Amino acid sequence: MCDNEELEMRIGIIEDIEAIKKLKAKYWRCVDNKLWDELRECFTEDATLEYGTDNPKGRDAIIDFLSKSTGNKKIVTIHQGHNPEIEITGENTAKGIWALHDYLVFGSRMSINGWGYYYDEYVKQDGKWRKKSTKITRLREEWNTVK
Repeated sequence: MCDNEELEMRIGIIEDIEAIKKLKAKYWRCVDNKLWDELRECFTEDATLEYGTDNPKGRDAIIDFLSKSTGNKKIVTIHQGHNPEIEITGENTAKGIWALHDYLVFGSRMSINGWGYYYDEYVKQDGKWRKKSTKITRLREEWNTVK
């Protein structure tokens, strides 16, 4: 048996994990729909992104990088994440690993189908979870070109 205090703590952890799942879903939706202003809400001001050789630091730099690299109307991105492994590491901190599948189409000439993982750190600020850092690793990419 558990007492009310322990039960409240467990429920709080479940609510935090669900809030982080919603945050990640919002992130993908905003990237794919090019909703840059709404995407800003997903990050802390000092957030970092590590993606190959591109490593923008700070929310503004991350939004700038994503909007310049995928913001063109001829570029279509489709991101999906699966199998979240979320761990609440403190009262206002968490980390997560997500399986990644993305599909990027660059006009009518090229597309990339990719698989890998996101490694995220989260911080709860003013009662809302935000991404503190994201590292994207690739296991496989398939490049397709049209001639």
